[in-house]
Amino acid sequence: MILPELDVRTPASLSDALQMMAEFPGARPLAGGTDLLVLLKQRLLPVGPLIDLGRLAELETLGTVGENLVIGAGVTLCEVGENTLVRNLFPALSEAAAAAAGPNLRNMGTIGGNLCLFPRCLYYNQSRFWRSTLGNCLKTGGESCFAVPGSLRCYACFSADCPPPLIALGAKVSVARWCDGQVGSRLIPLEDLYRNDGVRPLTLNPDELVTAIYLPVREGLRSAYGKYRRRASIDFPLAGVAVSFVLEENRFKDIVVVLGAMASAPIMAREAMTLLEGREYGKEVLEAAAEQVARGTHPVRNQPGSPEHRRHMTRILFRRMVAKLVTGD
Repeated sequence: MILPELDVRTPASLSDALQMMAEFPGARPLAGGTDLLVLLKQRLLPVGPLIDLGRLAELETLGTVGENLVIGAGVTLCEVGENTLVRNLFPALSEAAAAAAGPNLRNMGTIGGNLCLFPRCLYYNQSRFWRSTLGNCLKTGGESCFAVPGSLRCYACFSADCPPPLIALGAKVSVARWCDGQVGSRLIPLEDLYRNDGVRPLTLNPDELVTAIYLPVREGLRSAYGKYRRRASIDFPLAGVAVSFVLEENRFKDIVVVLGAMASAPIMAREAMTLLEGREYGKEVLEAAAEQVARGTHPVRNQPGSPEHRRHMTRILFRRMVAKLVTGD
């Protein structure tokens, strides 16, 4: 578990960083490094130039701009979780950021890094010596997935806490790259950043960088995030549920339910959302929606705990989050 020799480049500005990423094939952005450096220690990634983003003020914005709350990709998880604006306007995001890892890692890890966290698998996130006993899985260049023998798709599990609530809150992200001698950027819905593929989980090009998150401020929006893990600190989620909605005359409006840690990308629980939209809150409708939430998940045996138990926990978390937002319990 020793780091290989690293070539770390220190840009003076965001445009410098994007130029470096375009100039050096295989370059990777380095912010908090809480995920990337561990993968390099385990020899799970090829060693290329690292572009240090830790000193770029352009990535540290946190405040309202027009009708949006803008969070720079370089803002730490600790800052996001403790920020008063985030707590008041988007409690689901505050809860997710505060639930990620432990205090030391939250002080180092960034929100942008959490969005781009590598999917995890019991057969993948191991030392090189451990992996040598089994050979290469699909994610490390082999011919099939060990979690689902014979499968030609990697089922490594999406394990970041912040994306599910951000998607539920309608977040968009700005993605930048160096193009024709200048910085070019595009704004995309956060859910478009992901694909359900453990080998290629992000839709980013190799020279692109997530620079900021845009959250629309909406009056009356309620939101919450629930996380199940083996230990109450440090561990990655084995199940995560984010819920947001407006309650009008005790009826659900614009409800969004997003699940984490159940596939290689966040899952929109569309059947449950359709069932609840416009309906009055009550025990029967909530139970029916919880069943739809659990039925729409298909975890595999590549995380601690059984798939059946993790699916059951999504049902419980969903009921708890909705009840919390409606009744306060």
